Amino acid sequence: MNVWILTIGEPLPKKGEQVRLYRSGILAETLVARGHKVTWFTSNFDHFTKTFHDEKEIGGTAKIILLPGTGYKRNISLARFKDHVKVAQSFREVASKQEEPDIILASVPIMELALEALDYAEPRGIPVVLDARDMWPDMFDEALPRAFKPIAKVLFSKLRKETREGFSRATAILGHTESFVEWGLSYANRERTDQDRAFYF
Repeated sequence: MNVWILTIGEPLPKKGEQVRLYRSGILAETLVARGHKVTWFTSNFDHFTKTFHDEKEIGGTAKIILLPGTGYKRNISLARFKDHVKVAQSFREVASKQEEPDIILASVPIMELALEALDYAEPRGIPVVLDARDMWPDMFDEALPRAFKPIAKVLFSKLRKETREGFSRATAILGHTESFVEWGLSYANRERTDQDRAFYF
């Protein structure tokens, strides 16, 4: 099976380096070990070091395509939202040039990237599974400073609309706990099926 994984903000496996992989990295390695073909789309911006990767692709067991973003200095900032939009646009530009997948797994966040995956997949009849990783943008309601809240209210109304759209269009909803699956289903506004499942770390 040919699998696409769309996840930003995780450590990337690099040849000759000892890297502790996270959720998508472990999944990619496991799928390859079981004989599947994996392409991992991620940002060229390292969320942890706040630096850019030089490569366009990283070789290894899974093919890793680095999507150009704009970067950001602070995790909670308008610059980060701008980066997410750019990464999603970059995926749109490269997706049609790749071998068509059998299934797409898109992590949330970022919903902008998941929506691009849905736009690509739906006309082709490709299932898209959304993996709820953070309750974005709900998680920012209490974290933001008071001065930012008027802007955030407008920004988050758009993000919540996109979140409802993404989860409602997804073939299935996953999460690393049951509560994250239920959170995604609440945005999808539908009942749970046997395809909506929690996969713990």
